[in-house]
Amino acid sequence: MQAQCHQASLYNDITNSKVADFTVSFPAVYGNIPTGFAQAEKSIRLSCTQGNDTFIVHHKVPAAPTITWSSDVIASDWADNSCVRRDCPTYPGYFSDLQYSAQILVNNNADDGTCSTINHVGQTPDLLPDYLHSTPIQSNHFSPSGKAIYDANGEYLVTRIVCKNAGGTRVGVEVWDFNQRNTQREVFFHTL
Repeated sequence: MQAQCHQASLYNDITNSKVADFTVSFPAVYGNIPTGFAQAEKSIRLSCTQGNDTFIVHHKVPAAPTITWSSDVIASDWADNSCVRRDCPTYPGYFSDLQYSAQILVNNNADDGTCSTINHVGQTPDLLPDYLHSTPIQSNHFSPSGKAIYDANGEYLVTRIVCKNAGGTRVGVEVWDFNQRNTQREVFFHTL
């Protein structure tokens, strides 16, 4: 006789308190992790029966991945838009040489977590060098460096790192803003 599980709840393992109720639809459990609990130690507790026996199954849920990301860009060789023809590009001027370097630490908090990168505007060196983006990764440190290319018309370089595991998704978005007088970097992190 096969066990039947009929109720599932998410618990905070530190406080031993229920955080959310989940839906059981054999063979899966569905639900959303409430805001603020993605990084917490937690588990799903399934209430099950088999024959006349009742039992609770505890299943650990990893904390959502973490990403630590610092970078630097050396921008040089400013080129003015000195074009006088009618078919000239409309950019205001640009740095013809950008050298990008970063220190990135990824911790997926689980053996089966994965990461991917996307260049939204411009192009950086591979942010996770020597990592095959479809393979599982627990944690690693990456030090990408090399030439970067940005959109001189929009004056931006925008890249994203996404790491996922069963406990959540962590997204980091880096935005570099370039002009002749100033170079500015912002990084935004979101946990889903």
